[in-house]
Amino acid sequence: MTPEEYARLDGLGLADLVRRKQVTASDLVEIAIAAIETLDPKLNAVPIRAFDLPLGLRGTAFQARVWM
Repeated sequence: MTPEEYARLDGLGLADLVRRKQVTASDLVEIAIAAIETLDPKLNAVPIRAFDLPLGLRGTAFQARVWM
């Protein structure tokens, strides 16, 4: 998925892609982080970056409950 495709979809559209197994929740997290890192220097909207939390939980039961 490209950043442009990601930006065109809302949360329900992204969830549908995960449900149909076209992308994984981890893929979406990585795309979101890349978008934040690209856009935030101009926006200054994300003061605390805790990207290690969702990345560290990949593949766990916690991720399955939270991201699905």
